[in-house]
Amino acid sequence: MTGLLLTIDDESPLLIYEPPNAWKQGNSSTDPIDASRSYGKTFKKVQQSGATMSFTFEGVGVIVYGSKDVDHGNFTINLDGQNHAGQGAGPLEYQSALFTANYSLLPGTHTITILTQDDSAFTIDYVRRATLVSSAQL
Repeated sequence: MTGLLLTIDDESPLLIYEPPNAWKQGNSSTDPIDASRSYGKTFKKVQQSGATMSFTFEGVGVIVYGSKDVDHGNFTINLDGQNHAGQGAGPLEYQSALFTANYSLLPGTHTITILTQDDSAFTIDYVRRATLVSSAQL
């Protein structure tokens, strides 16, 4: 079996944002500097406590990427019912791994939900889903 990472950009309908109107699309028109440093030149940003991004996938791992900065806040990651604390505050960093469970999950269906804890900025750039494939599938 070989590991395979599949990238899901922030604009994918596989990523569910709630409430939808709270999440703002960042791109080369709305924020050219940040977009130029983001995967696919796009990202989603929210500044609302209780906002969520959810992703249900088949695989053995997941990595969520976003940016960190001094104005970013705390968040909670729920993966298959288990909560993990996260913090987005720090030195400016683009395409930063905000959460990683890479090749550590049992094969099957999993759901990850990220919940913002305050009104500070929070940014999603992309998600990578890890799966195992046989050499015959390659």
